[in-house]
Parts: sequence; C-alpha cells; structure tokens
Amino acid sequence: MREPNIVVHKSAEDNGMANMVAQLMRDNIATSSYKAFCFAALKANVAVVVKDAEVSATLVFNHGSCVIYDGVDGKPDIRIVADSEAILELSSLKIVAGLPFYLDTTGRGILSKILLGDVRVEGMLTSPISLTLLTIVLSVN
Repeated sequence: MREPNIVVHKSAEDNGMANMVAQLMRDNIATSSYKAFCFAALKANVAVVVKDAEVSATLVFNHGSCVIYDGVDGKPDIRIVADSEAILELSSLKIVAGLPFYLDTTGRGILSKILLGDVRVEGMLTSPISLTLLTIVLSVN
C-alpha cells in the first residue's frame, strides 16, 4: 500500500482544526492497517463546520490522498455541522468488527445529538459508505 498523502493546503495553514485533523489521520493510518485501507478506499469531499469555534474545513479525499482546505469549498458529498464537543465525540466512536459502534454510551450520545439536530450530517443517506470510511479513519479507537 502506498504512503498516504495528507496535505494541509496553504489556505488552511492557520486553521487549527485542519492541522489537528491532518495529524489525527496521519497517526491513525500509521498505527492501523485497517484505517490505512479505509483511507485508501475513500473518495469524497467532506466539509466539517464547528459552530462554536467558528471554523470550518473541507477535506478532499482521493483514494490515498487528502487535501484539507480552509472553509467550505464547493459542494461537499458530506457536511458535518456540530459544536467542538460533538466533533470530539465523533472521533471517539469505537470501531467494532470493522464498523462504527453506536451501542455504547458515546455512540448513543452521538445518535441522540443527530436526532435532536445538535449534530447535522448531510450526506448520511446519499454517501453512507464514504461516511462509514470517514468515521473509521478519524476514530481514535
């Protein structure tokens, strides 16, 4: 498998979230061949908007590479809008049998926030495989 190419675009150099997400992906891929496999399979544009921090970034995945841009760029396949606490919870989802696990406390909390509208995930129904791969790549568990 080729080395993952994760780049923070010049436009996002001062975006703390963009840099944090890039490092999280590098660490996850370096320590898990399954996450590296999922990263290589991912082809999608993903916007992450952190409401309370007033920061956003667009992650452009292309089968083993990811460029992270500042702001919401273009029309993303998936758009996640949440506060910073919920974004951290999303990265804490456990992966069980190769899939995100929603039946523990963290998973139920995230599902509850989605149902209440505190977390919006646009593209959940139109890009479910990409969303699952993204969740696996970004999960610290």
